Amino acid sequence: SEENYVDEAQAEGEVISEESIEENQGLKEINDVKKDKEVETEVQSSKKTDVPTLEEILELGKNEYTASGKRKIYMEGYELYPESQEIKERLESTAKSLFELGKKQHRNENTLKVAISYYNDILTMPAISQGTIGLAERYRDVANKGIVYRSLEEILELGKNEYTASGKRKIYMEGYELYPESQEIKERLESTAKSLLALGRNHYEKGNFNSAINYYNDILTMPAISQETIGITEQYKNLADKEIVYRSLEEILELGKNEYTASGKRKIYMEGYELYPESEEIKERLENTAKALLNLGKNHHSKGNFNSAINYYNDILTMPGVSQGTIGITEKYRGLANEGTILKTLEEILELGKNEYTASGKRKIYMEGYELYPESPEIKERLENTAKGLLNLGRTYHSKGNFN
Repeated sequence: SEENYVDEAQAEGEVISEESIEENQGLKEINDVKKDKEVETEVQSSKKTDVPTLEEILELGKNEYTASGKRKIYMEGYELYPESQEIKERLESTAKSLFELGKKQHRNENTLKVAISYYNDILTMPAISQGTIGLAERYRDVANKGIVYRSLEEILELGKNEYTASGKRKIYMEGYELYPESQEIKERLESTAKSLLALGRNHYEKGNFNSAINYYNDILTMPAISQETIGITEQYKNLADKEIVYRSLEEILELGKNEYTASGKRKIYMEGYELYPESEEIKERLENTAKALLNLGKNHHSKGNFNSAINYYNDILTMPGVSQGTIGITEKYRGLANEGTILKTLEEILELGKNEYTASGKRKIYMEGYELYPESPEIKERLENTAKGLLNLGRTYHSKGNFN
């Protein structure tokens, strides 16, 4: 396991003295340089006469008491004898010794750089197993983040004794970096996320949206959280971002019922739709509110108050849950208001057309009427009659050679 690496080097009679673990990066580097020079001298002295034999390299490594020295010897041995299984085993054993040394330095935030140096030494060695490489990479990444190494038991105990949800979050997130497969760490993270969610909702229900959002963001940046918790958190964050206070469906319907302005009802039911998008009653209230706003808009429109009318129409067009029929009519009226066309009743249009004596004038009136009342049979009939009148006029000019 990660925590109980057996030092295979000891099984060969090799001893890695704990005294060789230096207290700071500088001393380690100096000693490594010294050792490298000593080992290099020994190997090169052999090279002066002949290439060292495999047995000589193994003997040199056996008599070397530091892991860094062994690393140097066996790496040079691997260059000469890459097929040697014994060299590969010695390299693996040395890597594990270096890993243990790194972990010891990793326990102190003041010696994280030393730990990283040990991990890097492993990662530049040949013929090391993927398991050892994976651990060295993970622990190096953790050390690079400034996270001190602790055993799983230590992390769980620390988290248990921490009384704030934010504190627990930090501890278990660091634990997850070290032990991503631990089911207990995952369970503690989930439990902590739920505590943070409860704190967030408490602030949210009081209208403290920024505080609530901070808690929700803390949850959404945690690893190994269930999709259910993530989904609920995202929903509440979305509402808090819009500063929508959580209410029950019954509360929303009652609030809307007691609100006497269409604009006020619109706000209430739109917030209700955010919370309960499947509620048929909310959708029905939204539709009724949209129609009330449409009537208000038409009233302003018919008086030539185009800006006020357009505002009402825009309010409808930004509402959710409104029928396509209402949307279509509103878009049509808004288009007319944008063009500066005053809204008239069907009766007014028919009367205007009746009192207009030119075919071109009638054409304009009935075309505007058709924009407003496209389903009216009477408008369609008047358009047809007007078209026939224009056709007769056209034929008269045509027969006289007035082609344009």
